[in-house]
Amino acid sequence: MNRIKSWIQRHWLISLTLLVGATLRFWRFWSIPYSHDELSALNRTWFASFSELIEGAVRSDGHPAGTQILLWFQSMISFEEGWIKLPFLIAGVWSIWLVYLVGKRLFSESSGILAAVLIATLQYPITFSQWARPYVLGLWVVLMLTYVLLRFREAEGRGVKYIVLFAVLAAGAGYIHYFALLQAILLAIGFIPLLDSKKWPMLALGGLLSFLLWAPHLGITIHHLSQGGIGDWLQPPGPNYWMECLAYAFQFSWWPVVILGIASLAMLAQVQIWVRSYVRWMLLALAILPFVIAYFYSIEINPLLHQSVLIFSFPFLLLWMVSFVRMQGIGLILVALILSASNVSTLVLERNHYELNYGSEYGSALEWGAHLSKRESSLATLVDLRPDFIELLNREGVVPPLNIDLLSRIKSSQSVQEFLDEADASLLFFAMDAGSSPELLTAAMDHYPCIEEHKFFHAGEAYLLSKNCDSRIEISKAPVEDEMIFPDNPYSSGWEWKWTELDSNTNTHFVAKFRGVMGDASIVAEVKSDVMEPAWRGVAFQDSRNEKIINQSGYHVIYNSEMKRDSSDILKSFVWLGNGGGIELYSFRAYSVPKNTNKFRLFRK
Repeated sequence: MNRIKSWIQRHWLISLTLLVGATLRFWRFWSIPYSHDELSALNRTWFASFSELIEGAVRSDGHPAGTQILLWFQSMISFEEGWIKLPFLIAGVWSIWLVYLVGKRLFSESSGILAAVLIATLQYPITFSQWARPYVLGLWVVLMLTYVLLRFREAEGRGVKYIVLFAVLAAGAGYIHYFALLQAILLAIGFIPLLDSKKWPMLALGGLLSFLLWAPHLGITIHHLSQGGIGDWLQPPGPNYWMECLAYAFQFSWWPVVILGIASLAMLAQVQIWVRSYVRWMLLALAILPFVIAYFYSIEINPLLHQSVLIFSFPFLLLWMVSFVRMQGIGLILVALILSASNVSTLVLERNHYELNYGSEYGSALEWGAHLSKRESSLATLVDLRPDFIELLNREGVVPPLNIDLLSRIKSSQSVQEFLDEADASLLFFAMDAGSSPELLTAAMDHYPCIEEHKFFHAGEAYLLSKNCDSRIEISKAPVEDEMIFPDNPYSSGWEWKWTELDSNTNTHFVAKFRGVMGDASIVAEVKSDVMEPAWRGVAFQDSRNEKIINQSGYHVIYNSEMKRDSSDILKSFVWLGNGGGIELYSFRAYSVPKNTNKFRLFRK
């Protein structure tokens, strides 16, 4: 105990950094709900045997087997969030210590401390430490591999034990994530010039041994490569995506860069010294090359580049940045404390991390729905969330049993419009995730227009709606009423708005009321532009049809803030008959409705 106390006294700054990093990660960790990605993996842990797990859960996914196997074993004991997330939280804190050791051995104590401060306090590594996904495990493996290679470089003799560790860790990277494996390969290549040439054969032997350890996974990897990418949910990155990644990595704040820039001025002035440093160029290459490879693969073959896969290269960017800081004593203490305070302040107050990552449509929303069903005597429910996820959470006791109407069940017997038209409750509980049809909320608010309460999440939203008021603000410049639309004149009257007239904090909802032979008639929203490609989207009336009644409704939504348009663009909306026989449009209106201000904010500004 005295030795530990003495060590902490001599190394109090890194001890404080570890404490801060652990606190930020473990804060109420037992109440961090599962994200969609975590539930997707946990939903594949029900297999009775290891071979069934590999065939049914791993081969069908795009990730290596390591994390799925870990979750499989963990789920045999408990499905509690705190238990499932525990190994990932530990790996996150351990990574702080490892990046400190690597920075210290590569450059100096100050570099190690400041790299540790950044890993400890930035939202990027904190978020993935709190998710039971492969990213933080891969980060830990890559940093451990870097440390082992540094020890191998310094070791006298052949360094056999370090080569064995290198082989195990490099193979482990391949079992955790393919980008972690890519990082391990680039790291080993980058270290070759740093090693005595007498050690090159041992490094090659370690590479061979790591391949043999990873070889059992080769068949699965070949199968994954044959799939090309990770599905159609991810779009190819744009030319400015690298800036988006950097902005996210540093919490959309200039302060970390400014603080480190000021602290680095003395070293940056010595151009002749740092420009000839192979280690700095190696770190920069290790930070950039994975992005470049993933970017061109995503453009030319299949999209797979997103922020999470870059976390394995992120510490090398940080190590490169802090390598220019040469401070000791009170100067280092001040920079470390200011950097920590700035990052934590941004994390909590501006990034709202402990609201965004601690709320979920599959946790908080379902618990709220269960509470409302007990509190309210006249409550209808409409929930568009994955039923298999809800069943899993109910079965494992993560959320209480729910008596709710799921969209998937409703559609098996009637249309959503029929369900809403026939609902006679005074309140409606409505919940959806980010992948739901946006017109669902428009339909719900057409029947229950008053937002009594709402909860906004990173990837979903939930509402308690009533008929007591109308939370929508009509923005129709002149309501369209009592128009006949026939094939010889298939367009209704409509409206035009300059893009600057639309509030970016709201969404635009269109509601049409009509009767007649609809065919594929639809509400159309068209964006006209002199400087950008025009955009056009139509939503067919058939999507909201109620065959039991004559009067029908149609809906359309524009997410104002998600359409990146020029300020001079014009939004135009109208009803188009298509191949319909003819309809009487007796009402067509546009409304401004508050948007989900937390949507995707865990990864966006």
